[in-house]
Amino acid sequence: MARYQRTVRLCLPAEQVEDAMQTFLTQNRFYFSQWQGETCWAADQGAARQVRFFQYRYDGETLTLTAWLRQGIQGESGLDGWAALDQKVPYRRALFDLCRRLVESSPEKGQTQDWMKAEQSRLRRQGSIFVLALLAAGALIAWTMARWFPFAA
Repeated sequence: MARYQRTVRLCLPAEQVEDAMQTFLTQNRFYFSQWQGETCWAADQGAARQVRFFQYRYDGETLTLTAWLRQGIQGESGLDGWAALDQKVPYRRALFDLCRRLVESSPEKGQTQDWMKAEQSRLRRQGSIFVLALLAAGALIAWTMARWFPFAA
């Protein structure tokens, strides 16, 4: 699956963006790393040690964010789809919050409102799917237990 990539028009001073990025990296425990020969930021998350990767570039006008998860030993996964949804939803929310904070302080915020609304809707939908998947898994487990172990009920 393709990496998550977002480009946001900010027109903020480079120092302000760099400060926000360093705060984000520190709060989310990212460290400087290499992934398959590519320089990026990485953070170990969760009990399964799911690794999050992150890159950013700011050219004085637009900020480009790229994010992905490690899948298996050499694979990678974007932030869409069903696999590892419990890791993807919080990561996308953190990226959205970072962009929202930067956009709110930007003189260009009117031009990015549509993207923010669409992304917020996507996050809600993805979070709802995650909750439904958990409920379905719980119901399946309960049904299996009742079928295979009727004396336990």
